[in-house]
Amino acid sequence: MEQNRAMTFEDYVSRRIQPVKVLVSMLNKELKLAKDGDISFSREELEDVVSTIDIFIEEFALASKQKKVSRRSKSPEMNTAYPTEKHPLSQVA
Repeated sequence: MEQNRAMTFEDYVSRRIQPVKVLVSMLNKELKLAKDGDISFSREELEDVVSTIDIFIEEFALASKQKKVSRRSKSPEMNTAYPTEKHPLSQVA
């Protein structure tokens, strides 16, 4: 059974940045393998790259906005950061 624990903003960003790190690793590998200077990706691969970056940007913007709101709020519920099961984008990644 998965525990529902509150995450700090830093934990949340760290968890969400993992797909971006994998993407950077893949791109670096492609750069090293390119001997003639040309690198080609299929349309599907390029769409995956763009989607991964878009998802991170959207989630980061949402998390940043929620963090700003929680700073202004005295509500204990808002200050518990980001429970993974209640985050609206948690099922995307």
